Amino acid sequence: MASNKSWRQRFAGWLNEAPTSGGGGGSVKRDPAATVVKKIGLAMDVGTSREFQAPPFDLTQITNAYDTEAYVRQAIDKYIEMMFKSGWDITGKNQAAVDYVRMRLKLMAEMTQMPTDQLWIEIAEDLVKYGNVVIVKGRDKGNLLGGTKTGINVQGLGGEAPVVGYFPINVTTVSMLRDKNGTVKGWQQEVEGSDKPVKFKVTDVVHVYYKREKGTAFATPFLLSALDDIRSLRQAEETVLRLIYRNLHPLLHIKVGSEELPGQQGEVDLVRDEFENMDLEAGFVTSERVSITAVSADKIIDAEQYLRYFEQRVFTGLGVSELMMGRGNTANRSTGDNLSGEFADRVKAFQKVMAIFVDEFMVKELLMEGGFDPVLNPDDDVDFVFKEIDVDAKIKAENHAIFQYEHNVITEDEMRTLLGRDPITDRATMFMSLVTIPVAVEQAAAKAAAAPEAGTPATNNKNKPTNQNGTKPSPKVKAETDSDFKVRYLESMDRTFDYSHEAITKLIDQYLDKGDEQRLAELSQIVRLTEEDLVQVMQHHLGVDHAKPYTAHLHKLCERLHDEIMDTVNEMTGSQKDARIYETIGGLYDVMNMRLSDIASRAYDAYMTVGETMDKEVE
Repeated sequence: MASNKSWRQRFAGWLNEAPTSGGGGGSVKRDPAATVVKKIGLAMDVGTSREFQAPPFDLTQITNAYDTEAYVRQAIDKYIEMMFKSGWDITGKNQAAVDYVRMRLKLMAEMTQMPTDQLWIEIAEDLVKYGNVVIVKGRDKGNLLGGTKTGINVQGLGGEAPVVGYFPINVTTVSMLRDKNGTVKGWQQEVEGSDKPVKFKVTDVVHVYYKREKGTAFATPFLLSALDDIRSLRQAEETVLRLIYRNLHPLLHIKVGSEELPGQQGEVDLVRDEFENMDLEAGFVTSERVSITAVSADKIIDAEQYLRYFEQRVFTGLGVSELMMGRGNTANRSTGDNLSGEFADRVKAFQKVMAIFVDEFMVKELLMEGGFDPVLNPDDDVDFVFKEIDVDAKIKAENHAIFQYEHNVITEDEMRTLLGRDPITDRATMFMSLVTIPVAVEQAAAKAAAAPEAGTPATNNKNKPTNQNGTKPSPKVKAETDSDFKVRYLESMDRTFDYSHEAITKLIDQYLDKGDEQRLAELSQIVRLTEEDLVQVMQHHLGVDHAKPYTAHLHKLCERLHDEIMDTVNEMTGSQKDARIYETIGGLYDVMNMRLSDIASRAYDAYMTVGETMDKEVE
């Protein structure tokens, strides 16, 4: 029956029962900031001890370019869209820790009125545009998380209040205070028009950066190097526009008079006035004393190559291809795949940087506030990850990992690690257990059911005599043999069952008491002996008409043996917590069931072959 408690109430109860990490290593009282090692070496451009440093370059240029320049806008948007193309996830081995982080993020979205997806997008935008992201933490100074307001129990680190929100602020308005070694001592934000700067503590700020020169305070945005190329392209385009205008409205030279009869001033003034006052669509009628010619109309410079050159420089600076920006006239599918792959690699670099900082300075703090310690207890580690954006590359990598496993190069756990998945703990829900083995069992049963009809007509007639009175179920001479075989067969089945049940129960008991994992391997020997016993009995005694009924008996026997063993395991362990031993026993008897079903069919085929050979010898 489903619980009526809300997810907050369930987490509240769990947290109250487990205030510290289940791994037994860390405690919520441990403060990572208290163990930070002092930096070694001198920083660059530190300034005085009380001077806040702004970025050494004008980041507003990038802001203006993003707002007004189409190439910059489209390129940056493509980066952001590609980063979140496949989404993101929170993963980890400890499901309780994963659920806890997800719950805290949902609470933050509710409290800050900023969806979690939007928070990640804003962080990614600043990282791509400026190479720097400044995130300010909102603290629970009003005890919004405590008591009955949310029903959860968290404790801030280092005497601080717990984090209830993250707020990315405009990078162009912030500056930092550092000592001579580069250790950050404070942050401040100053906006034009405000009375005074707003200062933040170091513990309340997360600074994400990409490609930062050693010893400097801020990273250098890659877009800065592309701005000059964009300006050059726009100047070249402006010049081309002027050429177009000039040729659409060419410079006209009007000559009045000739060398023999030069034009008089009054005559020149008259022609000029008429030309200037005429309509744009009008024509100009003159005598032979007036001639009109266009100047330089046949000396136009071909600027296409110049424009193409500057445009390619812009694309290179922005890290995008011509194909991605709509220039695909000469690109084929192979070229497009290569260019898309290169862009995906750059996007993955941004994703990796963002995931590193989110894990280390955001997710880690949330975990420790909830009683987990991902450093001293690795199982408590929770990661923020981006899902694979290059689907084709992912499929190829997964196929190669499976290929290595199938060819005995790597183990199953290594293969699943390459696939980004945890080792298998419950095989009962795998395709093999749910589909492959049941289908194999049904196929073997069907084959066994159809087996009596196999063989030659002569042999079949000896076993099932047919005459004018019809077909008898079996020859009379087999009656006593049938009865004898049935008794001996069932007795052997019972002995096998009792032996297997007792031996396996004993091994399970020893395994649980002594913790000897090697004893678990002995279970396979029990199954092997059981199978050999059954094969011996069937091949020695099995005659005609016995394959189908005894195959069904085998199936029921295996089900009974499997259920009995599983009940024993549950009684000994109290539950199905020991998944490995449960899986092993279940898998062994599923396979045994499939094998024994096939044994009955093969035994009958062997009997029929021998019987046919004997008939030929007699004839």
